[in-house]
Amino acid sequence: MTKGDEAGSAIEGHRLDVHRGDGELEVDDNAGMLCGLPSLRLARASTLALATSLVCCGEVKQGAAASNSGTPAASIASTPSQKSSATVASNMEKKKPPKPRARTRHPAPVLPALEMQEKAAAPHKAEPPASTTEYPCGAVKVDGETIPLECVDPAALAPQNEESRVVVPYALMPPPAETLPKNVDHRDDDMEGPTRNQGAVGSCTAFATTSALDHTYAIWTGKVEPLSVMEVWAKYHAPSEDRADAALMGTTIARETDWPYDPKVAHTWSDPGGGADPGKLLDLGRKGIVLVTQVEHIWRRPKGLKNDAVVLPVDLLRAKLAAGRDLIIGIQVPEHFKPVASKGDTSGAMYVPDDITPRKSGGGHMISLVGYHGEGKGTYFLLKNSWGPKWGENGYAWVHSATLAKFMFSVFDFDAEPVEPSSTRRPVGKNGSVDACAAGQAPDTVTCACKSTCASGGPETNGFCGDTDGCDAGEVNVSGECVLAAPKVTGKDPKSGVSFECAPGGCVYEIPKGFEGCKDKCQKSCPAPDFRLAKGSSGLTCVE
Repeated sequence: MTKGDEAGSAIEGHRLDVHRGDGELEVDDNAGMLCGLPSLRLARASTLALATSLVCCGEVKQGAAASNSGTPAASIASTPSQKSSATVASNMEKKKPPKPRARTRHPAPVLPALEMQEKAAAPHKAEPPASTTEYPCGAVKVDGETIPLECVDPAALAPQNEESRVVVPYALMPPPAETLPKNVDHRDDDMEGPTRNQGAVGSCTAFATTSALDHTYAIWTGKVEPLSVMEVWAKYHAPSEDRADAALMGTTIARETDWPYDPKVAHTWSDPGGGADPGKLLDLGRKGIVLVTQVEHIWRRPKGLKNDAVVLPVDLLRAKLAAGRDLIIGIQVPEHFKPVASKGDTSGAMYVPDDITPRKSGGGHMISLVGYHGEGKGTYFLLKNSWGPKWGENGYAWVHSATLAKFMFSVFDFDAEPVEPSSTRRPVGKNGSVDACAAGQAPDTVTCACKSTCASGGPETNGFCGDTDGCDAGEVNVSGECVLAAPKVTGKDPKSGVSFECAPGGCVYEIPKGFEGCKDKCQKSCPAPDFRLAKGSSGLTCVE
């Protein structure tokens, strides 16, 4: 999974998962989790034995390897003392989480209906140089700078072994479209990292990925700490979404100041036989502040469909963005990809016109989705590019979902956690399930202790029940901030046999005997906004 020789040092106290929105789970035989108490240690993939059973709240439930320290793997079947503590807890008054933090909103844009958009006439056209040996799939010019496009064949993209999938299909737990916020902008509260410029290097995958990880780290800690795009690119240095997945999983990323981007050096790594200094990567591994823990491939363009026949999963994308996730999308860059100003808008908003034509060179590009706007004129998505601040509004532009469907071919996202758990403002949960609690109880989403369910029917999160006071419609507060609420839904997945009951604060899953190593009846609780259950390389985990 990870490139152990490049990855760096071991990390303590974290989960490691990869999952996919479609297809079956396949786990790399060289991947796994080493567990032991009091600490959980994750080493380089090349030194790990595969843990095929569930990981329970930081401990191995059955059959997984012991830790490097020699501490044996422990079973955490419910003991009488645990049951007694849970009974006492059920009689106590439920605590409310801290009041949600105030938020600073980015101005809502004024955007036209699709049929009222400006035409992408010649003044708006980004003229590329002719395809040459140097730019086999074309290039674009932004503010006089030539930026190469990648050679991408969407039909050649295939699920990778290190991906997995959500357990309960999205169709059984559909995104709560009617309760989703009308507008989402991840620039709110200054939670987006800086606008960057990849320069004359085909490194857009690294830029889109690093931008998404910037945002993830900000969500965990409450502040932006720009990460090193140079280190991200150094780990795989090829214009490939799939190689990026494999190289980054389970590795840490250091600060941008530890290794600033140098396009001249980055360009040399693309040459045959080129690559970063292993010693430099090892040094950066010791300075890492965030651990890449998950990747989910959410959607791929069906093969053989013409542009006008593609239907995007708009509600699913909106739900992912509303849950706080930056999404990374693959596009075939059209001829007209220069945003235009939106008439009547005073905030500076710009959008990509719908009047576009495919680029003959077939050039590809990776770019981020960081918000949406949908008030009566269809859904616009907010793009964040890596072509510098002169593209669009300081590197951002809106695009209508109907326009995006014409040139988007994939959607995926990464998740990560701070290396230092003490720096988080959200509690960090653990992977795996526990033995089923008594009737009327459910595992706490963070501690896994059996607690009586909240009045809404959902689980506790670190001792708190979800509260809607001070939050917008469709949101809930579980840890001092308003996040996307889980849908009020119950059901059972016929394929896995997993049952679920969800309330705004989260979902409780009933795991049947034999599923993912469960010896009898097991449970797993997932908090909002990460209320979906997924299978990962280290056990069951929660995703948005």
